[in-house]
Amino acid sequence: MNMDNYIEAALQAWNNAAAFRERRLRYKRYTFGDQWGDTVKDCDGVWLTERRCMQDSNYVPVTGNVIRQLVKAAVGYYRTGRKSAAGDKYESAAPGIAADTRTFEEFLISGCAVHYIKRENRGGDMGPWADMLNPARFFTGPFSDPYGEDIEMVGYLHDMSLQRLLMRFAQGDRGKAARLREIYENPEMTAFSRPSRLLGASCNDSIEFGRSDAGLCRVIELWTFELNDRMRCHDLEMGRFYYMPSGAKASIDRYNLARKKMKRMLVKSKWEMTGEWVCRFFSPDGQLLGSRKASRHPFVFCFYPFIDGEIHSFVEELIERQRTVNRLLSLNDRVLSTAAKGALLFPENQLAKGMSAKEAAEQWASPDGVILYEAIAGLPGPQQVMSSCGDLGIDRLLDREMLMMERASGVNDAMRGDAPGGIASASLYESRRESARAVMSDLFDTFDSFIARRDRLLCSGL
Repeated sequence: MNMDNYIEAALQAWNNAAAFRERRLRYKRYTFGDQWGDTVKDCDGVWLTERRCMQDSNYVPVTGNVIRQLVKAAVGYYRTGRKSAAGDKYESAAPGIAADTRTFEEFLISGCAVHYIKRENRGGDMGPWADMLNPARFFTGPFSDPYGEDIEMVGYLHDMSLQRLLMRFAQGDRGKAARLREIYENPEMTAFSRPSRLLGASCNDSIEFGRSDAGLCRVIELWTFELNDRMRCHDLEMGRFYYMPSGAKASIDRYNLARKKMKRMLVKSKWEMTGEWVCRFFSPDGQLLGSRKASRHPFVFCFYPFIDGEIHSFVEELIERQRTVNRLLSLNDRVLSTAAKGALLFPENQLAKGMSAKEAAEQWASPDGVILYEAIAGLPGPQQVMSSCGDLGIDRLLDREMLMMERASGVNDAMRGDAPGGIASASLYESRRESARAVMSDLFDTFDSFIARRDRLLCSGL
């Protein structure tokens, strides 16, 4: 397979993950409070955001972000458990715990956790490191095993400065450094870059396969599992195993013929196929920057729950409940605002000269507004109609939705550490904590399994 085929396969895998990236972005928006950004059709068939649609209907889109509180509670519970397990070693383990906590938060939001194992020198300390990767930049080929043991292609999109790219890929060769500068300082590639992002702004909402932010260089890292054939040889006389290329069969036969004449023990050989992982780094225009081989790829990832290959996160289960909560809050706000102000009945023939109906409405809506009108003898002037909104049951519906969100998530008041209300006993409080643990145990155990696999690879010295 030539280099063009590799980059095309990587692009296809990247495109296959587009739906996952869109869902992850939606779940992230809901988690951090942007909950009116879904697009809907208005009565005229025009696509627009729910926020705009509500505003066009004179509704104020109210957000009561419950999802964020539930995610924070689950993350805090996980971090507290890790801190307790570390005990006296917490200070030394704190950086790793912090990284794992952020990975767990990503796992709750998107249902995906990805780490990258590498060995390099950092601050004078040479050792294996586990870096958290953003799932929005991660792509894979098809696989069915929950742990990805049957995967044959996996990759990641890196963005780095030209200086770091030269340090990593030039390898002390002036010719390679000049070639890399020629590739990435090309005016066409510079013009193709995206504008630089603002500080604090999300940097992974609209990633494109071949475009990096201005001033950065896009590097496509691709790992593929490839088969090689070889001859496995056993020298009975020397008592050792070794391997030779598959085309060495004829030379082995000649060597054995010579040994046979001297009545020496022969070399037994057998043709076999073996697999190895090959890493290739590409520029956006498909040029090979470097390559290496390894016994396995450096990625450790977990998709949840991965039944029939599907990914469904903790946050996904709460979104529809959250939308109902927001609609109830917006409806309640609308009812209260209408009840507080009422409706104004203004005879058209009593409008003062120089004041339009629109200006009169704006003045009426203002707390200190003044409306000028021309009174007509025998006829009533403008009147405000007030009506009581009564008990519409919105509060009860809202309480019910909040309770259902708590049950769906498993994060109850006991898990959040809230003080028990009323005369609840300590045994009842602990029972509620155990109930919350039971509901969340699958998420916690799945993530712990991911961390255990990651730690085994770190210890193996990959």
